[in-house]
Amino acid sequence: MEILIVDLYAGWGHFKKPYTTTSPLSFSLPPKTTLYGWLGAVLGLEKEKNEYLKVLNQSKVKIGIQLLKPVKKMQLSELWIDTENNKTSYYNIKRTRIRMEWVKDVKYRLFLQFGDPALAQKAELFFANHWSFYTSSLGLSEALANYHFVGKFPATALPSGEYAFVSVLPVFSNGTEPPKITLEPGKEYFNQTHANTFTDDRVISEMITLIYERSGEPILSTRKDGWQVKIAGTQEPVNFVLF
Repeated sequence: MEILIVDLYAGWGHFKKPYTTTSPLSFSLPPKTTLYGWLGAVLGLEKEKNEYLKVLNQSKVKIGIQLLKPVKKMQLSELWIDTENNKTSYYNIKRTRIRMEWVKDVKYRLFLQFGDPALAQKAELFFANHWSFYTSSLGLSEALANYHFVGKFPATALPSGEYAFVSVLPVFSNGTEPPKITLEPGKEYFNQTHANTFTDDRVISEMITLIYERSGEPILSTRKDGWQVKIAGTQEPVNFVLF
């Protein structure tokens, strides 16, 4: 199996937790649905009528995420205005100050496996030339993002066993047995739960929990769905999980 590896980074990111309204909180990691949106923006897939979700879905694109920088969060205020009732002028209208939680200095390594050869070829062409059809952002339009294409590499499936995984570890909600994790001293373990897949009508079809180490350190886990890749210019191969 061949995968494309991309480093995605930004000064700020916001991945809104759905149960927070007037004081929005952010997930530490971008949900896969957010990454589908970013990938759709790069490749120029239309957002109208959720067209991009018909191209980017669980059967065609699987993703692994590695933290390349520690998770840092800050709270900043934004001024929100009512654009619905003030379509002609944004002056002399009421503004509401909203405190928001942001993820700061973010950098993620994405392991991308495409089930559609034509889509994989298009993505590799765009990444290699550093093209982006629409402006890249992480969660909100003001959180402008950039990316670096690491390359295309062959990956091999790992036999069932305990390995040190550099990627976050998914726990699926489909009734499968959760993986065993070996807790190591000095490491900080967190998890976040959110939607994993949408239907074309943006209805949640599966939930997922992602387990990660706050500083991006590898996690020891016993799994049977791991993969290994040797990245050019590195001494040792790395292990990751796709979801």
